[in-house]
Amino acid sequence: MRSDYWYEKKPVPESVKSRVRDLTKGEVSAVIKVAGSDINLLQVDGTVFETVFTENREYLYRGAFTAPPYENDYMNATNFLTEDGLAGFSVTNTGWLVSFFSNYPSGGFAHAVADIILERVQKIVCTVSEQNKKENKLFDLYVNQYGFREYVITTDDTEFFRELYGEDFASTFTAHYGTPFHVFLIGPGCVGERESVKRFDDYNEAKSYVEKTVKGEARK
Repeated sequence: MRSDYWYEKKPVPESVKSRVRDLTKGEVSAVIKVAGSDINLLQVDGTVFETVFTENREYLYRGAFTAPPYENDYMNATNFLTEDGLAGFSVTNTGWLVSFFSNYPSGGFAHAVADIILERVQKIVCTVSEQNKKENKLFDLYVNQYGFREYVITTDDTEFFRELYGEDFASTFTAHYGTPFHVFLIGPGCVGERESVKRFDDYNEAKSYVEKTVKGEARK
């Protein structure tokens, strides 16, 4: 973990930009506008996505909040990258949004791909705490701009954090934000078993419940 991880975002070195640009190969899926410029959004295979995301993750602001690449199966997913390799996301074959990232200094990528997210994504899971949830711009984007709603939450994922990310990450997160937990969101048009938010003590049980009970497609 970088020592500056919690406090600032470092610019992506030109050597890394060049490398990910050369690695990013795929078919043009859409043309999006980011910071006033038209950019090709490519659909790429899982190997390309994993390699490019791994390169980018080190330079993402608070990038350790994004699950490590080994947590996701990009081979059984639909993967998107901008043609320069600096932003992208993956949608699993069961409708989860994973590895949603952007290293554009100006921002705007999340808004540029909103229609694609709403068309394809059914489920999202966010790492939060009570304090962090109020400050989390990505969580706010999903709920208040994309229109996803809270469906399931876990109560305390401190041990899960230690197992997944290590003691240093878990301790630092807790010191800054308090007890970590996860919020599972479902998209507009998706139907679950209940309208009220259900709580689970175990992360894997929570995710399994979402997998089994959420139906429909997230469409605008």
